[in-house]
Amino acid sequence: MSASFVFLCLPRISGWTLSHVHKEDGVIFLHDWVEHGWGSVFELYTGYLHVVPRLTTAFAASLPPEAFAPVIGVLAAGWRIWLATVSYWAFRSLDWSPKSSAVAASMFVLVPAGQHEVLGNLTNERWFCDAGLVVIALSRLTGLRAALASVTGLLCALSDPLAIALIPALAMGVWLNRGRGWLAPLTAITGALIHAAMLDSGARQAGVSAWLHLPGELLGQFVVRGLEIPQFGVTGTMVANKLAPWPVVALGVLLPIAILLKCRDRRLLLMLATAWYLLACSIVFASPQDLTVSNWFAAGQPSRYSLVPSILLAMVAVGVGRLLWGRGQKTLPILVACAFLVGMILDFRGDPQNAEGPTWANTVERAQTQCRATPLVVTPVEFNPTRHPQKWEAPIRCAWLMR
Repeated sequence: MSASFVFLCLPRISGWTLSHVHKEDGVIFLHDWVEHGWGSVFELYTGYLHVVPRLTTAFAASLPPEAFAPVIGVLAAGWRIWLATVSYWAFRSLDWSPKSSAVAASMFVLVPAGQHEVLGNLTNERWFCDAGLVVIALSRLTGLRAALASVTGLLCALSDPLAIALIPALAMGVWLNRGRGWLAPLTAITGALIHAAMLDSGARQAGVSAWLHLPGELLGQFVVRGLEIPQFGVTGTMVANKLAPWPVVALGVLLPIAILLKCRDRRLLLMLATAWYLLACSIVFASPQDLTVSNWFAAGQPSRYSLVPSILLAMVAVGVGRLLWGRGQKTLPILVACAFLVGMILDFRGDPQNAEGPTWANTVERAQTQCRATPLVVTPVEFNPTRHPQKWEAPIRCAWLMR
C-alpha cells in the first residue's frame, strides 16, 4: 500500500500534480464548497452528482488553503488504493489466489491510462468509480467486507451517471450472487436509482445521431480507446499509430479474441462486455469533434475515456492468464504482461496539462496579496491548465484564502 501511494504521488516527467489544482477541482468543487459548505455535496454539475469528489473537497478545504493541492493529490491516490483494496477482497471472494487477486486489483493503481489526465485530481475519480462498481457487482462479498463494499458502491453510484447505465450489470450481479454476496450490488443499484431521480437529463444531451453519421469515426473510438490504449497504454498507442497503425490494430484484437476463445468464466466475460458497453455509453455523450482519433496523437486527449476499459480488460486478462498458467500455457500471459509493463513505463511521463501553469502555492500567495491590498470579498483564482482554450478561473472568497 505504501508503494502504491509513492507510485501515484511521485512527480512525473511532465511535472508534479501535487503542486497544482486541476480544472473543476477548483472551478467547481472548491468554489462550491467555499460558497455553500456541506450544502454543495449534493449539488449537480453538468446535470449529475459528484459525491465522492465533493466529499473529498470538503476534507481538503478544511485545512489551510496552501495545503489544498497536495492534500487533493494524496486523497485522490488514496481513493484509487481503496478501490484496489475492495477489488482485492472481491476477487478473493471468487476464489482467486491472493497473488492473482493482488495483480488484478493493482490495475486501479498501475494501469497506464491512469497516469495521464486522471492522475492526482478529483474531477476524474468518477471513472475509477465506474470500474469499481463493475468489480463490486460481480463479487461474492459477505460480512464486514460486504458492508464496506456496499458503502463504496453507494458513493460511487452517486458520483457518476454511468452508474445508471450499469443497473443491468448490477442486477446481473444480484442474480449471480443470489445465494450469497448480493448486498453490495443491490446497494449500488439503490444509489444508481437515487442518482437517476436527481439527474437533470436536460443538462447534457446524447449525441447518438452525430455518431451515426460518422460510423468510421465511431469504430475508430472502439479500436483506439477500447482495444489499443488498454493494451499498449496512451503513449505506446500514439507512437505505434504514428509508425504502423494497421499492424497495431491487428495486434489489438488478438487479446480479446484469445479471451473469448479460452474463457468460460461468465463473470469475466460479463466484465469484458461491460468494459466496452461503458465506453459506448460515455462516447455518445461527447461530441465527435472532441474525441476524434483521426490523428495519431489523438489518443492522448482525452485519455480518460479509455480508463474504464483499460482497467477492466487488464483484470479480465489476469483472470484468463491465471487459468492458462494453471494449464501450463504461459506464452499469452507473459506477452500480455510484457506489453502492459512497457505501456506503464511509457505512460509514467504523465500529462503536461496536469502541471501547466503556476504552482498552487504561488497562486494562493498571489490571491492573498490581492485580498490584503483591497477590501475584496472574493478574488479571481486561476487553476491549471492555464494555457487552455477554456479559462479555468473562479472567484474564491478571501475569508477562505486568508484563514
